[in-house]
Amino acid sequence: MNCILLLANYRTGSSSYSHVLANRKILEYPEPHLFPEKWASLQEAVDSGKKFVIKFMPDQIEKFELYQKIVKSNCYKIKLIRENKLEQIASYYVASMTDIWNDHSNEFKRGKEYTVNISLDQIKTSINIITNNDFLLENLDIKFDNEVTYERLVEQGLLTSGTVKLTTPTNYKIIKQRIEYEYNKSR
Repeated sequence: MNCILLLANYRTGSSSYSHVLANRKILEYPEPHLFPEKWASLQEAVDSGKKFVIKFMPDQIEKFELYQKIVKSNCYKIKLIRENKLEQIASYYVASMTDIWNDHSNEFKRGKEYTVNISLDQIKTSINIITNNDFLLENLDIKFDNEVTYERLVEQGLLTSGTVKLTTPTNYKIIKQRIEYEYNKSR
């Protein structure tokens, strides 16, 4: 096995988990379409059979040409989801509203109180993105070698690779209530 393919939905701890899987010993390609400067390195790794970890979200697959070659290889395929959909959607909503996607860009928020504006349009968009990716993930023509959940990884202490859960805004409860209402309405 030359590579580990991690297919995950957003806000599942996939960045942290891909770091754990790579264990600083093998190459890591998180969401390669975001880092075009690494494409040549990834192409070389695929062609030469080097070991690497690669992470995609289902809605990113079409944006990345090497995907088909990677998924057809004998790589170890992992599906990562989150059981608590309301927390996942709320996490996505807060990240999209603040443009803070991980703890590395969260230095000014960590431990400090802040609020996030409530936007019905962005709540609906967040719900659609998470539910659409769940649908895509469930309907990919892939035999996964392992299926894991965010909650199980947290229980096992496997999301501790230097990332920290984002500090929630003071109005998080209200945000979650509005998300729950809209989520239930959309089902």
